[in-house]
Amino acid sequence: MRFVLSSSFRLAGVLWLLAISRSFSEEAPRLVIDPQGHSGLIKATIFTSGAEELVSLGNDKTIRVWDGETGKLHRTLRTEVGDAEQGKHFCGALSPDGRWLAVAGWAGSGEKEAGAIRILDFEKGTMAAVLFGHDDAVHSLSFSRDGRWLASSSSDTNVRVWDVSVVGRNDEALVIRDSEVLSGHVNKVYVVAFAGNGIDTLVSGSFDHSFRIWRRESPGKRFVERALFANHEARIFAMDVSSDGTWAVTGDDEGKLLLWNVVAGSLVKTLDAKMELMVSTISIDPDGQRVLASSKSAKGGRTVIYSLPDGGLLQELAYHDNTVTASAWHPGGERFVTFSMHPYTLLLI
Repeated sequence: MRFVLSSSFRLAGVLWLLAISRSFSEEAPRLVIDPQGHSGLIKATIFTSGAEELVSLGNDKTIRVWDGETGKLHRTLRTEVGDAEQGKHFCGALSPDGRWLAVAGWAGSGEKEAGAIRILDFEKGTMAAVLFGHDDAVHSLSFSRDGRWLASSSSDTNVRVWDVSVVGRNDEALVIRDSEVLSGHVNKVYVVAFAGNGIDTLVSGSFDHSFRIWRRESPGKRFVERALFANHEARIFAMDVSSDGTWAVTGDDEGKLLLWNVVAGSLVKTLDAKMELMVSTISIDPDGQRVLASSKSAKGGRTVIYSLPDGGLLQELAYHDNTVTASAWHPGGERFVTFSMHPYTLLLI
């Protein structure tokens, strides 16, 4: 069964007055048209843990929350927006308890604000914290399994780890500037995720072609780079980690798809060396037994499902005719969601 959750052609013509938080911006409110569906590229899709809702966000500067079964739009969340790129969302992450939604992308007009990360109260839609540290666009976010830590990666070549346990302790939105900086990459770090036990291991992939594993002895200790792999010969654009933290799958802009054993710190195999085009999205199912990956675009490419860890091709999909930029498995594992551009369509399969 397929539900079309959104399309740029389904316009409702409703006008919304966007209220800008005066705590972080003195810019005047802006009048915007809300089409009741995305009107730009979706960069991330996230199911809530019980699959009651599905979150999508992207270049149209909105965060939309859908019914996870029917596809009905529940509500729209917003952060600060500005001209051109300012306010575009490139990534998002839900805390394990579902209380906090972290979003980031190109957030501000200056270097100090461009990489700001915003943490929203997911139920209320209000700002709970703003994290300042990155001085360029943020491309990836990941909460630790216990919800205490948030990892982020950026075009500034750094990974940062934030202690967000203080968020929500009072009614005012916090400003957090302290974070641990993980340096080593020499180009944009496009993906980062907690792995292993979900607390003391991180993995990252970069435009410098490297996949890295970082570990710390215990929470509060500093992360140290434990492994660096150069098996990709092109920029790493996509990655996902299995829910138990064992497997990671990475994809690059020349169509190579690699499987890693994070716990062992080793490359397992090349799942696919001929995805034809840039691998734009990767999603591992909740049981860690299947991975969905797509390099689909108007010029070609493929959308496939492989079994893990043996790497057998299970299915080749043909639902979209244009670039697939985001995907996520339903927590039950029997369904998944994919997003394609032009027209901007989100399919729940």
